[in-house]
Amino acid sequence: MSYIYKGNDSRKLYKDLIDFYKKNAAKNITSATSQYSKILLNNFNAGALPLLISSLRKTTKSPLFIIANNNEEALYLLKDIKLLVGEEYPVFYFPASHKKPTEIDEIENANQVKRTQFINFIAKPTTTNYIVISYPEAIVEKIIAKTELKLHSYILKLDDEINQDFFIELLREYNFREVSFVYEPGEFAVRGAILDVFPYSEDNPIRIEFVGDKIESIR
Repeated sequence: MSYIYKGNDSRKLYKDLIDFYKKNAAKNITSATSQYSKILLNNFNAGALPLLISSLRKTTKSPLFIIANNNEEALYLLKDIKLLVGEEYPVFYFPASHKKPTEIDEIENANQVKRTQFINFIAKPTTTNYIVISYPEAIVEKIIAKTELKLHSYILKLDDEINQDFFIELLREYNFREVSFVYEPGEFAVRGAILDVFPYSEDNPIRIEFVGDKIESIR
């Protein structure tokens, strides 16, 4: 197969390349998956693989789970695939929770957030058209069972009534650390009736304001 492009519109180039792969390689692969349980693809260069994955996303309704050779390769794929698919399909990065393979007791909080976000998504998926990018060290880690996740999840809504002291004790029970200012997932700070919490399921901390035992504001 060959493709020649003349022009300087990069976004049009990406779209044309994805359409090209969709009509050729992706179409053949999708057809082959109906006949074979396993398909081996090799000899792809670094730029062709994200294009192929993005094209496959448009020809199948099943999730795509991409296992890169290592974390660095997974991050490169994540960046390229997000650029190609945009906001059309959810793209998840599923990293190992520890900082280094040899230091499994040292948790990387940012990675824990990414893992939790994906686990929460597959517990209640809104679509099957999504892409997951991971690597061997990450997928061999055990994840919490769906029943355990539900059991240890605590959902707060506006106007809910809950004792603030009880909720603070609950955070401590879940191994959240009390700090003066919240910077990382797994931390919380108390300022009178204001409670700042950085849950593992969010990219940013949330602020909860109480009036007595009633939740007045969540932002």
